[in-house]
Amino acid sequence: MIMSIVKRLVLICLAVAVFVSCSGDDNMDSPSGRDALIVKLGNVVVYSDDEVEWRLEPNLATVTPPLYDLYMDGTRFVALMPMLDMEVNGLENQHSQPDQHFLYQTTAIVPSIKGNPMPKYTLSNFRCEVTDWNLLKVWFSCKGYDVTYIKNLNN
Repeated sequence: MIMSIVKRLVLICLAVAVFVSCSGDDNMDSPSGRDALIVKLGNVVVYSDDEVEWRLEPNLATVTPPLYDLYMDGTRFVALMPMLDMEVNGLENQHSQPDQHFLYQTTAIVPSIKGNPMPKYTLSNFRCEVTDWNLLKVWFSCKGYDVTYIKNLNN
């Protein structure tokens, strides 16, 4: 009986993942799109959250060049992972028009949790940008999961 319940739960979770990945909400570049954290394993959405709040803020301890910190509050990549308040510090604007846009990308960066570096959560293929439409967009991979975060800064 317990195995039957477990099988049903697994099937329900798979159905929800397929529904979410095919829900037609793929136009995340739209300025009217919702804020969202989407986590995929391969082509399957394994976790999503539209309540999580990330923010990009100037690092006030730096002057030239100005650096930025990305705060990822209440973040998790799968439902069973504990919610973590992660930060990525010292992001330098690499955009050719730094007065109008923000862009930072690197092959790997180590986030911090409560000021402590966490190399076990190294973020690979990391990219953070603020677009023309005033969207904060962040992409990276961590522990085999592909993570995308999009926030409308006009809200």
